[in-house]
Amino acid sequence: MGTLAFPKDVTWITPNGYLSCLHDQSSLPIANRGKSVALVLVDEVLRPVPGGSQSLLVRSDSSLYIVKCPYNGQGPNVLANEFLGTQLMAALGLPTLKWHFAQFRVPQACPQCSEQMQAPGRRPLHFASEVLTSISGSQQVFESIPRSHFHRIENRTDFLNAFIFDTWAGSTDHRQALFVKNNNSDTYRAFFIDNGHLFGGPNWNSASHRGIALTRDNAIYGGILNSDLIEDILFQMREAIPLVLPRVFASLPNEWRSSGAFWLEEALLSRLFTLRGRILKEIGSTFSASPHFSELQACI
Repeated sequence: MGTLAFPKDVTWITPNGYLSCLHDQSSLPIANRGKSVALVLVDEVLRPVPGGSQSLLVRSDSSLYIVKCPYNGQGPNVLANEFLGTQLMAALGLPTLKWHFAQFRVPQACPQCSEQMQAPGRRPLHFASEVLTSISGSQQVFESIPRSHFHRIENRTDFLNAFIFDTWAGSTDHRQALFVKNNNSDTYRAFFIDNGHLFGGPNWNSASHRGIALTRDNAIYGGILNSDLIEDILFQMREAIPLVLPRVFASLPNEWRSSGAFWLEEALLSRLFTLRGRILKEIGSTFSASPHFSELQACI
């Protein structure tokens, strides 16, 4: 089995980014108040982003972010899912986008935050993900790549890790990723995005469907599913999750925390004991009709 090693740059209470004091810290857990908290101050809304969570593409200084508001049509659990999922994936060494707490310089500039929704004197706390952009002469960013390029993904085995994580986390949608290609190389690096669908979705009670935690093109798993790697990933999760899960839940902002948070934390811990059997069933049922099934039989 592999040895357990946490990434050194994982932060549990404050995300990566510049430090600033929140204008209002009442939404944070008591233990976190009075501390510097990474904060993006939104200057401008550029456009809505398609999807049920009503995300916004925004600008802060010269940087772009995707922002999710607690008053979106699906509710604040979507922000909790992003917060929990992004930090837990990072703790397992999976590549995710940098995230930040966010507030609007002018609260009324947020189209979802009417004055009726805001307590007097308060600014709602939003979840912001940095936007990966193509840089002329340096890198290109793709939402998808051809099958013929899958072998050029340098961290391709992370898709197996993400599949196992998403199955444990009760994903209700296919895993999404961005592919970054350095112009000086023929390889891609994948970054996993959009964790609002985790933990049973916005209501924390939706049953996930078999195979839903996979990407939309299952060919990406061809050649990377093997029993040793699966067992190593399961071992890492059984060792890491009980240590980090309470810390992540404890740092969840109060305005993103619903009454089901305690139940969800307990359910996630208990799922670790049955995860191996569920993973093997997922692999068997999903790939039995696939042309890649011969490569996967050793896992089942």
